[in-house]
Amino acid sequence: MPHPGLDGEVAVRIVAVVGDVNSIILKGSAYWKRHEPFAVWQPGKVPLPKTTLKAIMERDTTPVARFLIDLKEAGVRPVWVTYPAIKDHHPMFVQGTRREVIKYLDDTFIECMQEALAPHAIDTVGRPQASLTEGGFLKKAYSQDVSAKGKRDWVHGNSLYGRLMLDEIMKVAA
Repeated sequence: MPHPGLDGEVAVRIVAVVGDVNSIILKGSAYWKRHEPFAVWQPGKVPLPKTTLKAIMERDTTPVARFLIDLKEAGVRPVWVTYPAIKDHHPMFVQGTRREVIKYLDDTFIECMQEALAPHAIDTVGRPQASLTEGGFLKKAYSQDVSAKGKRDWVHGNSLYGRLMLDEIMKVAA
């Protein structure tokens, strides 16, 4: 919905919704020691077809996508902001989950969200390239390692990451 800006011009209101980290990746990390998506599967593991994987991921993507679609139908311009990449130093890697598996799961989750939003012309704000390692994981310099409550934080980016992401959001908002 338009609203007057400070300079008297009409500005467009944008609602940016930050996507949550896919629970199948983080909460299912023990699962990924025994199973692997077929595209990156190695012998000795149970392969999981992409169609099955995407069906499981719909459980996480559907409520967020529905909310964004409802906002759009109400006349607001919604934008889906991707969550920070999985941290390059995440304990899942130490516990035996292969990086290729986590990267594939992460990419597939984002693909699922984009497929749900594309028919409604809802933009996605991608991760800032400067925050990513060569392998596509979050660099330690952009990682929030301790929460405000003093607990280990394996999910959030820090204020440096936030500044980069705000720049990405402004590119979409322009």
